[in-house]
Amino acid sequence: MNPPSQVPTTTKPKAQESPLQSMLSHLAADNAKTKNEISLVLPPGADVDRILSEARLYILNNPNRDKLLACSPVSILTGIKKAASCGLALDGRNTHLVPYGNQCNFQLDYKGLLVLVKRNKSIKADARVTRLLINTSKKISADWP
Repeated sequence: MNPPSQVPTTTKPKAQESPLQSMLSHLAADNAKTKNEISLVLPPGADVDRILSEARLYILNNPNRDKLLACSPVSILTGIKKAASCGLALDGRNTHLVPYGNQCNFQLDYKGLLVLVKRNKSIKADARVTRLLINTSKKISADWP
């Protein structure tokens, strides 16, 4: 009797997910873990889906997207959570994610700092106050309207 013929099976290797696809899926609106992490730091009245949508747009439209995607996903998510905790959009005007090697750092722009000062209402804000706050490195808490 002849043994059954062996047909070689060919399996296609899984397509490697690009860093952009990986990050966008991590920030997808249906990712419960990410939504839960961000919702823990949000001010009252803020919307998690809006924050995630803004983060996806920020990454897609960022001119340094390749450098940003080379950063660790944890550092990117940490930057998104820091922006969300201030009640500010990650938009490249008030807040920024700046890649340094494989880490991504959150940076609050002076315009974002001015938004926080104006939101506080107990401080009359102008450019001189903003400059003073930047120079003295005082922290301002975000009072969500």
